[in-house]
Amino acid sequence: MTFFNLLDMISTWYSMPDLYFEANPIVAKYKLGWPGLLTVVFLWQGFYTVIVWFRCYKFTPRDYSAKKNNRFIHLLGIYFSGSTLSMKKWKWKEWKESSYALLNYLGFYFPIIYCSSKLLVSISNFNLGIVIRHSKVEYLPNGWATFHINTDNFLYTSKFGRKMAEFADLSFEAFDKFHSLSLTACGLIILIYFVRKEWKRARSFPIGSPEGKEAAESHLTVV
Repeated sequence: MTFFNLLDMISTWYSMPDLYFEANPIVAKYKLGWPGLLTVVFLWQGFYTVIVWFRCYKFTPRDYSAKKNNRFIHLLGIYFSGSTLSMKKWKWKEWKESSYALLNYLGFYFPIIYCSSKLLVSISNFNLGIVIRHSKVEYLPNGWATFHINTDNFLYTSKFGRKMAEFADLSFEAFDKFHSLSLTACGLIILIYFVRKEWKRARSFPIGSPEGKEAAESHLTVV
């Protein structure tokens, strides 16, 4: 996450050292500048790091040795509650374990989705920086800008250059829609991958096997 945050900061400085096009609503609305942007990034990374730390060092991989069958719903219940009890019989312990199981998943999900988001934003920033450096930019009072491109410029003469200019000229709403759709697709892939890996691990335990925590830990998937 640190690498992708640095990439985001470098690309932001490259494209807009004055943060004119900064999309972070808190930084843009209150004009916090670079100190505010760095603070927000630091806080977000700290929040995600705590969840990743919990997944890596505090969560105990589920022991599926007491499973009664390999049905998906049954194994899902064991993953969330740490027991073979039906959800109707869950007590405080099972509900607490379910929150731990959710945090374990988020510790897997957040770093990937966060880094993917930073990568998309960094690509957009570098693209914007290239367009700004090869065109005349007219900054407007309403926060928008107009790019004036010469007809002999590669941003005009080449197909790839025109696509770069078109992408840089996207409105914040259009980029947010593209960004959101990309991360939604990424999130679904992460969820499917996580469920598939955990289900495969659960099914690897023989039904009614005497294996305990050591067996569970030996099947832990480190990503």
